[in-house]
Amino acid sequence: MTITIHHIEARRSERIAWLLEELGVPYDLSFEPGDVMGSGALMQGVHPVAMAPVVEDGDEVLIESGAILETLLNRYGGGRLRPPLESSEHARYLEWLHYAEGTAMARFQLEAVQSRLPPSKNPEVQKRRVGVSARILKFIDDTLARQPFLAGSEFTAADIQMQFVIRIGVSIAAGELGVPSAMLQPSDRAFTPYPHIWAYMQRLKLRPAFQRMMARTMPQGWPVI
Repeated sequence: MTITIHHIEARRSERIAWLLEELGVPYDLSFEPGDVMGSGALMQGVHPVAMAPVVEDGDEVLIESGAILETLLNRYGGGRLRPPLESSEHARYLEWLHYAEGTAMARFQLEAVQSRLPPSKNPEVQKRRVGVSARILKFIDDTLARQPFLAGSEFTAADIQMQFVIRIGVSIAAGELGVPSAMLQPSDRAFTPYPHIWAYMQRLKLRPAFQRMMARTMPQGWPVI
């Protein structure tokens, strides 16, 4: 049975390719290099909502990256990339898997918008507008000060889910706002307040599966938009 990932460069669909590279599960990657807006024919008619990732697993069409990761692990993981259900780390794994989009990304994006507004004269309102990203990143950094990966001692799919989000959050917290592809590449300076996140991100980049994923999902290098 063939797995096809409908991909757009520098988007969440890279998570699915990374997972399958880690598992050694073959897949096809359907995309047009350079089409960073996803306007090409690859997204047409696959799902009513044009988005990335859309994954075809045989005759079934899957959306929503966290749900796709869990579904593919259920089908092909063989117990890999997530703690055993009875372990104490399993709850932490699920928390981070859902925290990525349910809390962290939503707060990061809200701050990116609100930071462009004129400062509020109300200090409490302004505190809620700006600084949330730094507080979330401090929480992540403190977690990684105690353990090498977010769920505990072992790399899991929660790390795959969070890595994309962390890149954006670090850029926003540092005020490195701009086009999406630039926000996904925070400067070394932006990591200065978060040394444990910095070390963690370097560990993830060294994983052979991550490097294979990057080579396949961005064959021409980072997009310019």
